[in-house]
Amino acid sequence: STQSTGGARVTALSFAGLSAHWLLGTADRRVSVWAADWNVDENKMIAWLSFPGPAFTPAGDPLTGEVVLPPSLALFSPIEIHVLLYTGYGICQEISFYHIKRKETLRKVDLAHWATSLSVVPNSNLIVIGSHDRLLTIMDYTSGTFQDYVAHADQLPVVRYWDEKNVIFSAAQTAIAVWGLKI
Repeated sequence: STQSTGGARVTALSFAGLSAHWLLGTADRRVSVWAADWNVDENKMIAWLSFPGPAFTPAGDPLTGEVVLPPSLALFSPIEIHVLLYTGYGICQEISFYHIKRKETLRKVDLAHWATSLSVVPNSNLIVIGSHDRLLTIMDYTSGTFQDYVAHADQLPVVRYWDEKNVIFSAAQTAIAVWGLKI
């Protein structure tokens, strides 16, 4: 067990393929990256990242305790070693690509909407994004090109790619949609 969240709500958990690295994202725009030795049940933090955010809501109002902001989401890149993808409430609607070993942001890709969920398509440069605006977006994150799809009456807190069947699941408050993906 780790005590790394400082009481902040966990918003992301991701594993780096078959390696022993994993990450934990929290609502306070922090991401911790860990190296695990599963044989001795030991985890060592190798990076602690903090992403900046404004002191006001997306509508321009001051931040208060009851304001719900877009979640902090993080995943390991499926095609770039040592790179994690991060999005959360910040100055811009974007996904940041952060290189853990070099300790630098490699690039950023603009988003048209605040992300509420993320999923990557393994062995490809595609990312699936759910939004507060009911959109499912499939984005080629190397070029920034994307396609939006509408199928829900509410925000998408969950999107997941299922490799075995080559489908995407998206879930809103009361509905689940299944999307076939042709790569």
